[in-house]
Amino acid sequence: MSKCWTNAAAGGVCLVFSFVIGPAWTAERQSDDEITQALIGSWIAPPDSSDAREDNTRAVELFHPNGTYTYFVYSDHTCSIVVRRIELAWQIKNGILTSRAQNGYTMTDEVVSIGPKTMTLHSLDDGTTYTRVRANTVSTSG
Repeated sequence: MSKCWTNAAAGGVCLVFSFVIGPAWTAERQSDDEITQALIGSWIAPPDSSDAREDNTRAVELFHPNGTYTYFVYSDHTCSIVVRRIELAWQIKNGILTSRAQNGYTMTDEVVSIGPKTMTLHSLDDGTTYTRVRANTVSTSG
């Protein structure tokens, strides 16, 4: 930042203030083990997620402790009829969630943040940042 004053008799005086603006604190990134433990369980795409679509607003993502992941798509929001079930393998390495389908298709997402009820992921495949919330069904989060 600089501030200059001019005075016709004295010429000009220019003061330069230099400082670095940085965060007041630096958050520690969660370890892969912490992310893994927090990820285990059921998650849904909330209606306000940037990637909310008709198909994923009727879906539950279930991460198992054994490194497998089941993606259930239901016919309605009561989760009464499964219309699609996809099995994947998943792992966390260096804060990156890698999901691999049985046909070899792979998705990679940076875990931006994860807590007991919400996680934010950033797709390294298409650049989308999106949210998931902990839930037991597609109609209720908790």
